[in-house]
Amino acid sequence: MIVVTDQDTALDQALKALIAVFGRTEVSSNMPFKVTYLAERPTAEERVWRIEGTPACPDKKTQHCRLRRYGAEVDRWSGDVVRVFSAD
Repeated sequence: MIVVTDQDTALDQALKALIAVFGRTEVSSNMPFKVTYLAERPTAEERVWRIEGTPACPDKKTQHCRLRRYGAEVDRWSGDVVRVFSAD
C-alpha cells in the first residue's frame, strides 16, 4: 500500500524533517518548495518524492544565489524521510 500518495503529503513529511535539522527560519527562507516524484529511477527503492527549496536570489546581475537550498527525499511506500540535504 502506498503511504505518500500526493505532493502535499510528501511536502508535509519533508518539512517536519527539514525544520528539525535546519530550523524554521532557514527552511522558511526556501519557500515555496518544489515537489517531484522521481518515477524514472531504476528500482522501487530509488523512486522517491524529492522536495527542493527555491530560495529567493537577490543578486539578479550574477544569477548567483547566496542562500542555501534545502531539500529532502521521502519514500513513497513507507513515508520515511530517507535523505535530507542542503546545497549552495
